[in-house]
Amino acid sequence: MKNYRLLLPALALTLTSVAVIGASTVSAHTQAGPQDTIIERLAERFGVEATEVQSAFDELHQERQTEMQTQLETRLQTAVEAGQLTAEQKQLILDKHAEMQSERPEKPEDWFELSPEERQAAMGSRREAMETRHAELETWADQNGIDLSYLQLNQGEGMRQGRGHRGF
Repeated sequence: MKNYRLLLPALALTLTSVAVIGASTVSAHTQAGPQDTIIERLAERFGVEATEVQSAFDELHQERQTEMQTQLETRLQTAVEAGQLTAEQKQLILDKHAEMQSERPEKPEDWFELSPEERQAAMGSRREAMETRHAELETWADQNGIDLSYLQLNQGEGMRQGRGHRGF
């Protein structure tokens, strides 16, 4: 139990460090994703099972997702109360946000398993897909009289996921 008390602060510090340093420092030759490496190192350092560390990561991730969802709902409710949005628009935004969340890849760290050539090819198709998706969102927003900033697109999806400006 004592190790677990030390593990959470160390985990929080490590997560902060990873966010600052970014995924770019991970060697392209490493088959494991950056999170896997961190989990293994923390488990070894504190003498706990990697599954315990993974559980702590998952718990922190879920707490952050819940916090962000609450902030979005609060921001939208404030906009409704200020007359900037209708209740129907608020619900449309929440539905669209949930849809966007469900479309995100479950394991973005798989990116690190690609060869440089595969990454380059995927980058082109990924950029095109993002541009298409953004155009579709702009059309959706126009049709519903909604400012896209309510979907937090100005921050970029990668930033909301803690992986830097490129989203990986």
